[in-house]
Amino acid sequence: MASPVALETWDTGRPAAPRPVSRALGDGLRAALVDDPVGLVLIPLVFSFPNIALEAIQARYLSYVDEQILRYPLIAIALSAGWAFALVGRLIGQALVVRRTAQWAARGESLPMETELSGVFSIFPKFLVVSLLFMIAVAIGLVAIAIPAIFVVMLWGFAGQVAALGGYGIFGSFHASREAVRGKLGRWIKAAALVLGSLFLLAMGFGLIWSGVREGFGDDVPLVCFVLAAAAVELVSVVFTAAWTTLYLDLAGARAHVPEHVHEPAPEPVPSH
Repeated sequence: MASPVALETWDTGRPAAPRPVSRALGDGLRAALVDDPVGLVLIPLVFSFPNIALEAIQARYLSYVDEQILRYPLIAIALSAGWAFALVGRLIGQALVVRRTAQWAARGESLPMETELSGVFSIFPKFLVVSLLFMIAVAIGLVAIAIPAIFVVMLWGFAGQVAALGGYGIFGSFHASREAVRGKLGRWIKAAALVLGSLFLLAMGFGLIWSGVREGFGDDVPLVCFVLAAAAVELVSVVFTAAWTTLYLDLAGARAHVPEHVHEPAPEPVPSH
């Protein structure tokens, strides 16, 4: 059975009537948490595990790690290499979430995982460059008293989705992101408000839980608690990526590029004797 997005947009070939952005975001949530939790949550979290581990270790042993970095430059180099490796893994997971979510939203089904990963690795160099450029632009915007950063996220916030889905070059991905939002600023603001509100509530909930953990263990919180906390943050990030992808597909409509379905080759007939 085709997904709601497929029925409203791609099957007809015409842009669907505007629908509440909560439904567009909800499509991504349903895909990640109900329809395909293994492909859209578990496997991306496996790719993010180096990042989770490093965040947990550095948070648990912050003062000790900082001291060792200052004393031994080789440790600083090794840690930097580890963070670079972790970033690559995390971005591979994000690209997988974007492509797999788009396939589900457009056609109501996902490709075999080996096919998905093949597609991810084919676009990953471009996705990596686009992601790094977006991070740099946001950082520059934050230095300039935050307001430019808001415009960066508003205009180029879907550049990663565009790059992961293919069909555009590096700078074309930023242009396509801007085109998806143009004329739909009100819908984008409503969606952003819903996302930020949800993240705020989750942060408050996590904060209360973490306060209880710190109170229970004092200054000797086990490393496993830091690992679980970092994993929870990554889980929220993965689900957000799925929801933000279906929002992009909704805003871009017929202009959104979704990779063609790759069919498994038919088995060769067995020769008769």
